[in-house]
Amino acid sequence: MKIAITSNGCSRRNLDSVRIQNYFRLNRCKIVSNFKDADYILFVTCAFREGKAKECFAQIDELSKYSGDLIVVGCLPDIDPLELTERFHGPFISTKNLDRLDHLFPDFKIKFNQVSDAHILPKTNISEPQEKISLKLISNRFHLTRNAIGAFLKREKQGEAHLRVSWGCVENCAYCGVRKAVGPLKSKSIMECLEEYKLLLQKGYRDFLFVADNLGAYGLDIKTDFSQLLKQLSAIDRYFRVRWQIWEIHPRWVIKYEQTLIEYIKAEKITMLLSAVQSGNDRILKVMNRHHNAETIKEVYLKIKEENPSIVLKTQVIVGFPGETDEEFKETLEFLRQVRFSLVAVYGYYDSFDTIASHLPSKLSSETIQERLRYAGEFLNRERISNFVIQ
Repeated sequence: MKIAITSNGCSRRNLDSVRIQNYFRLNRCKIVSNFKDADYILFVTCAFREGKAKECFAQIDELSKYSGDLIVVGCLPDIDPLELTERFHGPFISTKNLDRLDHLFPDFKIKFNQVSDAHILPKTNISEPQEKISLKLISNRFHLTRNAIGAFLKREKQGEAHLRVSWGCVENCAYCGVRKAVGPLKSKSIMECLEEYKLLLQKGYRDFLFVADNLGAYGLDIKTDFSQLLKQLSAIDRYFRVRWQIWEIHPRWVIKYEQTLIEYIKAEKITMLLSAVQSGNDRILKVMNRHHNAETIKEVYLKIKEENPSIVLKTQVIVGFPGETDEEFKETLEFLRQVRFSLVAVYGYYDSFDTIASHLPSKLSSETIQERLRYAGEFLNRERISNFVIQ
């Protein structure tokens, strides 16, 4: 049996892709890079914003032209189920139910849950279609500063390893459909994380990207927490010069674990932190169900930069959220100006299927959202803050 796998996903979904690839390899299937040679084509999807969902459907249309049976995997089935079932009539599997691959391949001896999690992303096969799509999006959709282009296109360097510590999400952000796709929080045990970390250290890895669907919530389901995890990981790497990158940690967890994070940031162990503030206005944050205060997180971000001016601090904001006034929008820009992040991603709001925000009144027109995106990009460029603005 010949299998082709492709993805347009984030690093977490690409890790899923590698694990799926290993599942088929362990069951004596051949992985092929050419879709026309495949008996089955698996497309691991990302649809966290409108442009990504459109990208998914365009690729589904293309992949359906091949003779191999197409299986749609990932977040799209839960984020946009109506359009998916209208446009695609084959099998699909959500991110939270990847073990249902066993139902499609009942004769396989090795079951999906017996396959270890992945840590390394390849530079070929899985990522190639994503690179082609990304280049097209940059030319058609993105307004980027020169520095941000490098950050956006950056592929995994040799020597970087991902350490996924959990799956699922405990948040209830009003605009987000991803939580439906990833399911409830399921943390790995600290012992499992330590064993994976030790193995990667033994293999020579020194640069680590900590990833999860809800990284800061690690351990809530197993009576531990993210701070304890970092401390125990640090206890076993003391003879090595390691670097940690913290990917996508909610501001409320940055506030909660401020002391632990700053300890490792000050020691230059944590070299990058991505934390999506989403808005600089407290009223909008409350309607978004973000559960953090703008002034409090701003003070923590500024303290982080004071303790280590070389830290790479990234964030994301949404402009044009339902009911957002011009004054509230400009409060977000002022927040960004004061913190001066290393990189800011600016997204225009859109209705994700059946989210809380999709049912809110006072929606802004697409023209208003586009104007605010344009204004935000120009503002950040004037402030010399690297950014990319996603239409």
